[in-house]
Amino acid sequence: MNLFRIVAPALLLSSLVAPLQPAAMAAPVEEDEPVQAAPALEDDRDAETPDSRPASEDGDADGDTVRSDPAPATVPGSVDYWLQETRDNPKSYAAHYNLGLAYAGRERWEDAIDAYRQAVEKSPEDKSELAWAYLAMGIAYGNMKRPQDEIASFRQATEADPEYDKAWFNLGNAYIKQKNYSAAVRAYQEVVKRNPDDPRMVEDAWYNMAVANQLLGRPAEAIPAYRKVVDAQPEDAQAWYQLGIAQGNAKQYANEIESYRRAIKLNEYLPGVFQRLGTAYAQTGKWDQALWAYKQALYRTRDQNDPDVWFNIGATYLKLGKTKEGLYALRQTRRLDPADAEAGKILNTLQNANSGVVIRSVILRSPRGSR
Repeated sequence: MNLFRIVAPALLLSSLVAPLQPAAMAAPVEEDEPVQAAPALEDDRDAETPDSRPASEDGDADGDTVRSDPAPATVPGSVDYWLQETRDNPKSYAAHYNLGLAYAGRERWEDAIDAYRQAVEKSPEDKSELAWAYLAMGIAYGNMKRPQDEIASFRQATEADPEYDKAWFNLGNAYIKQKNYSAAVRAYQEVVKRNPDDPRMVEDAWYNMAVANQLLGRPAEAIPAYRKVVDAQPEDAQAWYQLGIAQGNAKQYANEIESYRRAIKLNEYLPGVFQRLGTAYAQTGKWDQALWAYKQALYRTRDQNDPDVWFNIGATYLKLGKTKEGLYALRQTRRLDPADAEAGKILNTLQNANSGVVIRSVILRSPRGSR
């Protein structure tokens, strides 16, 4: 699951993240030809676009949590209209830039890139215009699955205008797609450092930064970043959930439980949240509460056919000394997953024993595909 929030809201960030959220791109405006940016579109929540939010979630870290390439803003007028504008005004940055947007709106990415390059040549001194063109170029390269050119273009945008927060945000998203999480964290740090006017972009940058740190195995760095998100948006169930996962990885089990409970109050159907809550209770020796949470996890699955939840229920019953109930749950695990060797081994041990057996070293299972 992609956790990153890609469209302001990646990102990922969830799976870990979000789903990365791309930032929006401002289009140049001429006095007689105003340009209106259309809303960005979302793809698979793994890429970035101008003026949108990164991983929604979406991008990682259920547990993975962190959010894909929205299409750039479109402009009024057809490709033919802007082609004529470039003929009538061959030195106009806006004409070539808007021609690129028109091509991009039709997914003619090579033509869009050529138009953006022409725009760069027409405006070598204006740092904002250069940054806009390089950002748009990076988005086009991303849609063409040319990651190195995508990253290079976003970097050129940040070099042309180091204060252009949207360029930094999209650069972070591009690094996420290449699993270069350390570089992504540095790019998102530039976003929050510049404190853009768009608070949602700041929150998404913190969120994606947190997911990236989780994927790097750095829960201590992820926790304060998630805190920034939930402090700004206390109704963000996914952020509370991801915060709990990071706290669990840091062995802060009491805080982990509290974060999951906050997430559940907001959305009790978050995939995997009750299963993780059960394991957090088990880590603190609260086996009755763990059993309750695992049963809640089971009842909230569509068909009650999750073998890992059944396994955790069986292991918890055994820890509570309820062998009969534990056997039943473990048989359900084997029925749903005949290849589950661990469940089979425990069943054989119990069935061959003359009396109840206390299971001491079973490792409880997290939701599949999560961190």
